[in-house]
Amino acid sequence: MKKKGTRPVSRHGADDDFRNRLDDSRLLRVIEKIYKKEYGYSARKYLLTSAPRPQAERILSTLELAPPSITKMFKRRLHGRHKKDEWTPAIPFPAVRKKGDKKYFVEEVHSGGFKVDFPKLASEGRLLYTTMKPSEFLGYAYDGELVEERSDDDVAATESKVKRKEKRLREDEPLKTPYLKLDLARCMFILHDGRHRVVAADERGVKEVPVLVEHQVPTGKEETSCLRNRNRWRKEDAPSPNLRGSSRV
Repeated sequence: MKKKGTRPVSRHGADDDFRNRLDDSRLLRVIEKIYKKEYGYSARKYLLTSAPRPQAERILSTLELAPPSITKMFKRRLHGRHKKDEWTPAIPFPAVRKKGDKKYFVEEVHSGGFKVDFPKLASEGRLLYTTMKPSEFLGYAYDGELVEERSDDDVAATESKVKRKEKRLREDEPLKTPYLKLDLARCMFILHDGRHRVVAADERGVKEVPVLVEHQVPTGKEETSCLRNRNRWRKEDAPSPNLRGSSRV
């Protein structure tokens, strides 16, 4: 029996709700302006047309759950107001432009090396978009047996990489977001990418960096607690001594 005062949500109504969420996302609005200003592409259109709706909704949820400090970073980039002690973020997911029957994509994270598949992980509900102090990131990056050993650090190569990252920070070039992979069963990090970027940021006095945290879908109270409670995340007290400036982080 149909309950009094209830009515099924129409497909059109659900579409309107999703569009309203797109409009209400402050982070997405800023990213949209950057993509249109610098490339002439649309992140909003990407979410509307380039992914099945359930996946697009989870990607949007990842953006909605990002802290306001992420939005502030992108606002500073949009208005060109970055200072020496601030991170210039790269947009971690694509935008789209449609010409006729063809779609053309642009993505800022196109350099070589490790790449986080933001759309895939976010659409599966397996990604946190957050911020950390440089010292916090570096502490997490050195925990876990799957992370490279400290002895793998080559001092000369490390110095060169850090200097290159510092130059990009100094010139306000957008930097790829540092990455951590969290094993919820053990509540510890097992993979990372971005140490040299973060060390360079720390040496320039950057107080906060954006971070993408990959995780599996939690099963049970313990894994859910690990995901929600950052105080449970294991980290080392002393990052690699071969990283320049590590004594201060």
